[in-house]
Amino acid sequence: MSVTQKDIAKRLGISSMTVSRALNNQPNVNEKTRNLVLQTAVKLKYLPNLIAKSLKSEKTNTLGVVITDIKNPFFADIVGGIEKVAKEHNYGLLLSNTDYDLDAENRLIYMLLEKRVDGLLICPLQKKSDRLTFLRSSKIPFVVMNYSINLRNCNYVISDNVYGAFLVVDHLIKRGYKEIYYICKTTNSPTRENRIKGCEKAFKKHGLPLNKLKIIYCNTKIKSFYEITKEKIKFKGNRI
Repeated sequence: MSVTQKDIAKRLGISSMTVSRALNNQPNVNEKTRNLVLQTAVKLKYLPNLIAKSLKSEKTNTLGVVITDIKNPFFADIVGGIEKVAKEHNYGLLLSNTDYDLDAENRLIYMLLEKRVDGLLICPLQKKSDRLTFLRSSKIPFVVMNYSINLRNCNYVISDNVYGAFLVVDHLIKRGYKEIYYICKTTNSPTRENRIKGCEKAFKKHGLPLNKLKIIYCNTKIKSFYEITKEKIKFKGNRI
């Protein structure tokens, strides 16, 4: 027979309401009592009925996160930041990786919706898609990451890739480099195109011909970027 909150309350000689507040990290419970409740819950192997709880509250305290490449350190940092803030608000994460597959993105978004997540954070493969239009018309809140979206009432968080690339190349040119390589993914994306714009902007600022900006495309594996970079830095002169 499964252990209930009443069993924990009976073992400790406190009310079920106090046990509930302690387990749900609510206020009005002193730390000593909260820790005692948590220790007893572990000892008795108490497992909350999350399905019943979510039906009652209409919340799962879960956020869905959809990214394109779980191996990319960029996304690892993003997920780490999301998880840190989610923990502070007693939320858990369901992490999904599309691996740059549009069909996988469709399946994963609908899977997370079926699991009744309270919100979605998505790094989509396309700026415009039926999925985003559908999400906007639904009641579930969502935020798009790494893309600027031309949809009304759609929140997004992006980096200024044009300005970022401009600053990097501007710095290199000031250091005396005149021929610069930009190594990027073969897959088309606004991030890639905006960074190219930033590179070109820096070249134009210094009056350098754009043919000195070398764009090299490779696959998304980090090893490929490393091998190309290692090959290029063998050359001496104004190259990077």
